[in-house]
Amino acid sequence: WAGPTSGSATKSPNPQHRRRSSGGSKRRSEMAQPSKEPCKKEACDIQACLSKNLFDSKKCLKVIQSLQSCCEQCEYKSTHCGSLSGLLKNISK
Repeated sequence: WAGPTSGSATKSPNPQHRRRSSGGSKRRSEMAQPSKEPCKKEACDIQACLSKNLFDSKKCLKVIQSLQSCCEQCEYKSTHCGSLSGLLKNISK
């Protein structure tokens, strides 16, 4: 009784614990993100797109528009919305 129980108890809590902690922390950060840093995801998506496309903003219109939409929803109160006007100017060039 003690052997299989301790063996299974040793194996099962670790993977479950890891899943719970990583899943829980992801959920917490996703839930906290909109209130603390709105539009952070969209800003990060733009950085990734620009890096991938040699900083050609015309190739990243969809993600830039996504940030613009997010900024409109949060009334431009996010720190991530500050760079939006510069991006929009670069597109029109």
